[in-house]
Amino acid sequence: MAVGLLFLSGCYGEHREAVPTERPALITMSMPAELGAMDRPPAKFPHDKHEEALKAEDCKACHAVDQKLGILPVLDKQPERFSDDDRFVEFYHGKCIGCHERRRAEGKKAGPQACGECHKLAPPAVSERRPARHDYSLHFRHVKATAEPAPDGRKDRCDACHHVFDEQKKERVYKKGAEASCRDCHAQSDQVVSGRKRRSVRNASHIACINCHRETLKKTGDPKKSGPADCAGCHDAKRQAQFAVLKPEQIERLKIEKQPDRAWVETPKTNASLVPFDHKAHEPLTTVCRDCHHDTLKRCAECHELSGGQKGGNVTLEQAHHRAGSGFSCVGCHERLTSTKVECAGCHEQMLEPPGERACAVCHSGTAPAVVSVPIVGPAVEEAPGTQSAPSAALVTTPPHKPPDAELFADVKLAPLPKVDAKDFPEKITIDVGGKKYQPTVMPHLKIVKKLHDESAKSKLANRFHGKTEVLCAGCHHHHSPADKRPPPCRSCHGAAATAGRDMPSLENAFHRQCIGCHQQMARKEQGCTDCHKAEKVAEAAR
Repeated sequence: MAVGLLFLSGCYGEHREAVPTERPALITMSMPAELGAMDRPPAKFPHDKHEEALKAEDCKACHAVDQKLGILPVLDKQPERFSDDDRFVEFYHGKCIGCHERRRAEGKKAGPQACGECHKLAPPAVSERRPARHDYSLHFRHVKATAEPAPDGRKDRCDACHHVFDEQKKERVYKKGAEASCRDCHAQSDQVVSGRKRRSVRNASHIACINCHRETLKKTGDPKKSGPADCAGCHDAKRQAQFAVLKPEQIERLKIEKQPDRAWVETPKTNASLVPFDHKAHEPLTTVCRDCHHDTLKRCAECHELSGGQKGGNVTLEQAHHRAGSGFSCVGCHERLTSTKVECAGCHEQMLEPPGERACAVCHSGTAPAVVSVPIVGPAVEEAPGTQSAPSAALVTTPPHKPPDAELFADVKLAPLPKVDAKDFPEKITIDVGGKKYQPTVMPHLKIVKKLHDESAKSKLANRFHGKTEVLCAGCHHHHSPADKRPPPCRSCHGAAATAGRDMPSLENAFHRQCIGCHQQMARKEQGCTDCHKAEKVAEAAR
């Protein structure tokens, strides 16, 4: 199915509004739910085929045109809302059938005119449309393109895309230093703000991007310089794969005002220790600012409050940083990395509650916020000869002590493995749970720990959070505290039978769940009985 397959339920919009939704290749023309039901099956509109057939007529053949903005997502003369189902049917029949009749009269190739040729039952189709993603690479390519002098001589034309609305002038203007994500203003659907229409981020993007590409194509005649001027050029998976992607080192950092390379993350009105955050080091690990900042480029605390709130979607500031499973939080991002990489998943998939308490101090490595202010009464001040004012009072805040950046942002290296010791760090361990069917297992303890250590040493994230070798031990020796002491044997907690009322399996099941579970997550082939146990003896089998 082509990317131009567009399913349209309800006349390009919602709640009777004529607003385009997605841009795939086939549009399913069905009545808006609030207008009623159609007597016939919905009509499917092959957008890509029309785009190709009407290439000479251009998008203007169907779409509305604004003298300033250019091509609009809505159709020509399409109302904001349809008052009833008759007007909905009349509009689209007039557009589609009217065009077909007119082309046929002109001797041109035309589409169907009879009801049953469009409204017929067919298997459900699936669009291959992919959302367009404006990542760092694509943004920087636009920065370079708009840096070239325009016909009027202007350079660094960020105003080609970025603008704010001037309430006094009642028009869009460019304000240097106020560049932000389109989603700072444009929501998921069209809105009316202060009596004026504010288009959705999709509609605003289509108007800005497509019309700019079209104008550039007219001037240069070179599609490589203009960018895609057709729908599939941005939304087709194969076309997207052909985009030139710059490497992180080829992309200049965004010059955003008041954005330091490194910053201290402070939780206002709490005694939580400060977190040193290396913003510059994290940027190459993402593809777009929205990976962390989602709809805006503001600091987390500007929307997320301590107790939540509507502005931050009822997500508290603590949850914004620590919620596991979130695509935006620090913990959620780290969790996703450790659970998707097979070399990490063996341990992290079986962790009960990431991150463990020991991980808190890894991030919260600064000191507590500013000390509570205290009143200080100063001496009387002589304002004029022979007169004195009353003693002055002031509030003084003691700033927190911040360790030097070199100490907090320096690369952390995982400690080397200890020397092999039969008691504290054995090379091999014999596991015998008293089973009669298979012989005891000889586990290559050193080989396993070395594998985990070597894989961890390759990752900056693992180096910082693992730190001590003993943290690696916790992958198997869970619930062990303190971490810097030699862990007790598994049979210290797990007995011959499972513990009732607790998630504590028997010793045999604990080994199987731990070892086989790790092997499964790390895609190891050793998952069968005889992969770990030697085959049973004939004498034992005869018992």
